[in-house]
Amino acid sequence: MYNLTALVLNHLIIVKLPFPIPDPISEYEKTLYPDMNVYLDSVLIPKMLIKLRQGVGRLIRCETDSGVISILDSRAAHAGKYHRSVIDALPNCDVASNIDDIRKFLILKKDEAYFI
Repeated sequence: MYNLTALVLNHLIIVKLPFPIPDPISEYEKTLYPDMNVYLDSVLIPKMLIKLRQGVGRLIRCETDSGVISILDSRAAHAGKYHRSVIDALPNCDVASNIDDIRKFLILKKDEAYFI
């Protein structure tokens, strides 16, 4: 039997950036802005970043927590449209581009029992 209180989240995988889903209120709100780019910068991106930080908050809850955040959405990649916004919104951390970097991080941060 597993002790559920001992289970800790160690890897958060975000497949798609958490932009708000359009609804009638957001459709009306969009009409209050001169164009879609202004609405995107003023409303949609800030809301997405809040949801992203909330998700990361499930992984990193205190100073001693460590884990891996994998964002698979290409819009957050180095050449992606939202890369800088996403990086600035997250806690100060290393950015990895391959699985070997992640493996090294886990070996450095986790004790031997983690790998059993």
